[in-house]
Amino acid sequence: MKGAILYTMFSGLGDFIVMYNAKKMAETSLGVRVLVAHRRNPYIYNLAPGKRKDYFDIYSPLELLSLKKVLTLNISGERFGIQQAPGSIQGYTFLRFMKKIYAVDYIVDFNLINADIRTPPRGEYILEIHRNQLKDLFKMDIPLFLELPFKPEPVDLPDGSPLIAINPLSGRIGCNTYTWPYYKWKDLLADLIEMEKDARFLLILKGERGKIYRELEKAFPDRLKTYSRLSLGQLTYLLQKCDLFLTVNSGPVHMAHFLRKKTVILSGPTLDLWNPSGPHIRVVRDEGARFPPSEQCRRAPGVPSVCNICTKDVMGAITDLLGERSMAEL
Repeated sequence: MKGAILYTMFSGLGDFIVMYNAKKMAETSLGVRVLVAHRRNPYIYNLAPGKRKDYFDIYSPLELLSLKKVLTLNISGERFGIQQAPGSIQGYTFLRFMKKIYAVDYIVDFNLINADIRTPPRGEYILEIHRNQLKDLFKMDIPLFLELPFKPEPVDLPDGSPLIAINPLSGRIGCNTYTWPYYKWKDLLADLIEMEKDARFLLILKGERGKIYRELEKAFPDRLKTYSRLSLGQLTYLLQKCDLFLTVNSGPVHMAHFLRKKTVILSGPTLDLWNPSGPHIRVVRDEGARFPPSEQCRRAPGVPSVCNICTKDVMGAITDLLGERSMAEL
């Protein structure tokens, strides 16, 4: 099949993992050239140089010009511009510009009425929605890809079982609606340690960010180990080896989902489409919020926030996920 798809992509780890797989689905099933326009997403540099050739940083004039040349000179057939997220005004504006310079023939969107082609979203998880969009657009069966682009790299882990990994930080720096307070993590750990005498905890931090959470290692020196500068390969290995993953909604959620790890997600303003689903997933939400999730970073009355989630609700999700078994039986 001739032609091309131009996807837009944001700058986060989860964005990269999702669109890497959307790209693989389209290339494998349709045989089209798939290009990705991103906003300085640093995670593409984990790919081998030969696999980065279809990713273009639109904040770089040279890469934007290269993208235009590929689409206008190297592609025969119809060229579709597709957004990563439903209804993104930024993505639509960019694709509108690409159409104006004759680099794209059709703008495809899930729900924007201004688009040339609308494919109403079908599915719950963002990658399933993209798979169904390709099926609707090209009238072909598209298998779902759940592949991590990172090779596992061993990292030292403590002896003991079960291993419980904790990711308290979102990639959205300064967004307190995505943050669960330190004291709640401390209370949760105290409860888990009381319940599971042999459990070991792996605290995942990002460099120097979240210094307050380092106090958890001081509070539980014999039970918790901090990992602050993991490569994505090492993070993949750690998640492979853990028995349970407790996390706010961020990029590692998608990694754990692809690895089919038992995961409890603390989700505040995050749109539901970013939360994977399945028997290995439990999502804990701000049940006191008046409004549905809307990706708001600032706390406001009625807006969902991770910091409003109660410790007992997280414990309830853990118990529900494990059923009648203790963690030692995972």
